[in-house]
Amino acid sequence: MLTKPVKEAKATDTPQVIKPSVVEKFLKPDTEDNLQRMFYEKGWTDGLPIILPTEERVKKMLAGTCAAPDDIAVESFQFETRQMVKYTVENIAVIAVMAGARPEYFPVILAIASTRQSSLMPSTTPFEAMLLVNGPIRKEIGMNCGIGAFSAVNQANSVLGRAWTLMSIAHGFAKPRQQILRR
Repeated sequence: MLTKPVKEAKATDTPQVIKPSVVEKFLKPDTEDNLQRMFYEKGWTDGLPIILPTEERVKKMLAGTCAAPDDIAVESFQFETRQMVKYTVENIAVIAVMAGARPEYFPVILAIASTRQSSLMPSTTPFEAMLLVNGPIRKEIGMNCGIGAFSAVNQANSVLGRAWTLMSIAHGFAKPRQQILRR
C-alpha cells in the first residue's frame, strides 16, 4: 500500500456531500437479548449492556432540556468520509438513555457533545481524556467533587463518562479506518 502513488488533490476536489440512507427511526420489536446483541454487532455500544433507547425513554430524556429534539447539537467534519455529520438533540438523547443517564444529567451530556472532543485517545502512550464539570450543576446532579472526585462508584460520574464514550463511538472515533470507509 505504501508503494503506490498518492492521488494528488486538485483545486476542484471538494468534500463530497453524501445523503444519509433512509433508516427507520425505530427498530422492529424483538427480545432484549437480540437487541443487545444487534447493538453490539453493529458497533453501537462499548461492549457492555446498554439501556435500550425506547421512544418513551428518549422522550423522558428530552424533558431534561428546553432544546427542540431536531435542533443540531453537534456538527463535525469527518475527514475519512469527507462529509459533514450532524447529530440532533434527539440523537444525543438516545445515547444518554443507552448510557443510563437521568434527564437531569442531559444538559451536561449536551455540553459534552458540543465540545466535539472524543473520550477515546488513539495512542500508544499512557494518557487518557478527562472531563471536568464545574459550577452548581455538579452538586445539582450529585456528582462527586472534592474527595472522591474520580470515583466511578457515583452514578452521575459513571454515566457522564459512559455517555461521552458512547458519543465518541457514535461519532466514529472508535472505528478502524476501513470500517469508516465502507459505511
